[in-house]
Amino acid sequence: MAKNNIGNEAGYHYLAILDEARGRIIKILVPFLALFFFTFAFSARTGVLLGIRIYYPYFDIFSSFGIKAVVFLESYLLPGGMHIINVNAFDAVGASVMTSLLIALFITMPFIIYEAFMFSAPALRRSERRALKIFVIPAFVMFVFGVAFSFFIFLPLVFGIFYDFMIGMHIAPYLGVRSFINTAFAFMLAFGISFELPVFMAGTSYAGVIDSKVYFDNWRYAVVGSFFIALLISPGATGGLIEVGLGLLLSGLYGIGLAAAKFADRKH
Repeated sequence: MAKNNIGNEAGYHYLAILDEARGRIIKILVPFLALFFFTFAFSARTGVLLGIRIYYPYFDIFSSFGIKAVVFLESYLLPGGMHIINVNAFDAVGASVMTSLLIALFITMPFIIYEAFMFSAPALRRSERRALKIFVIPAFVMFVFGVAFSFFIFLPLVFGIFYDFMIGMHIAPYLGVRSFINTAFAFMLAFGISFELPVFMAGTSYAGVIDSKVYFDNWRYAVVGSFFIALLISPGATGGLIEVGLGLLLSGLYGIGLAAAKFADRKH
């Protein structure tokens, strides 16, 4: 009888966890989907109210914020003579959907992180909860830095190399819109995650999960791994320039993480 009671209590406990997870997922999905629909289906108009110029949203699925974002990415990232085209029937729609989804995800990311923390907090040790509270903002900031580095430095360089190869081979300098969007956002996401490395190392050291000495003892493997990852994610055919640059960047991030982990150990 006692075993049945224990089993029932465990079952109720798991059901309570699932119910809380469902509630938090709904809390995340509602603003995320609302922002996605707004970005995908609305644009902005200007008007004058009491002599003041104002902006207000209006329904325009063919000139939405998502489409304006695609146009902005094309104008900033691609060389002057390179343009994007619609290869397949639904590529333009897919690009607008993808861009709108990622804009909504980026805006709601702080809220998603908060809900994830509140859900996982009861299962964490006190030191781990404290580490999450301390490092959640630096993690978001470093992610933004990684995306910005990819957007302002890496992607214009990569697309410039693509353009030079097209001109050298006498190929019309056009790029499919879906390929363009997938490439741009894949690299922005990869760099955003890569820039989380120092925060991860400092956070795990502060929480006592991984001692900073472990990171110091394995720095050689980390450097080799950095150049291997750089080789995997590089666009290729660049004479090794981008591969070496990415390897040095990732190794530098690991070096920053070493210093941050050592500092976090002292603060722990």
